[in-house]
Amino acid sequence: MLLHYLKYIIEVLLSPNNGWKDVKESTDAPQELLSGAFYPLLGIEAVAALVCGLVYGHGLGRALTEAIILFGSYFGALFVARLVLYTYIPKIEGTADRDVPDRLALVMLGLMSLFNTLTLVLPWKLLILKFLPIYGALVVSAPD
Repeated sequence: MLLHYLKYIIEVLLSPNNGWKDVKESTDAPQELLSGAFYPLLGIEAVAALVCGLVYGHGLGRALTEAIILFGSYFGALFVARLVLYTYIPKIEGTADRDVPDRLALVMLGLMSLFNTLTLVLPWKLLILKFLPIYGALVVSAPD
């Protein structure tokens, strides 16, 4: 399921219009995406933050705290994104299907999580990685 989820994220990143269309038309259950892909992706990101904190000499306590805060921030952001999308998607789309906003929220936050994981695990600091979230925000704001 994680690879299927990453396919959605990469497709949205490379071709936003087609990617969002595929996400909206998907029949994947949001609960399956959540438990089988989103949470594991957050776990990978949290482990990357923990390892980076230990490598950079922050100490176990601080590194563990940063990893927990990172996981918790995405966990909380998921509920906020769902709330916002539950409010606006029915007005835009004219449908009351709750699965569409859930899938959109999961892909949006997965995209941000993937960007952050890349910046954590790469040993060098590329300027382009600092601008990826800006591109991600443009991609996220483009669902048709």
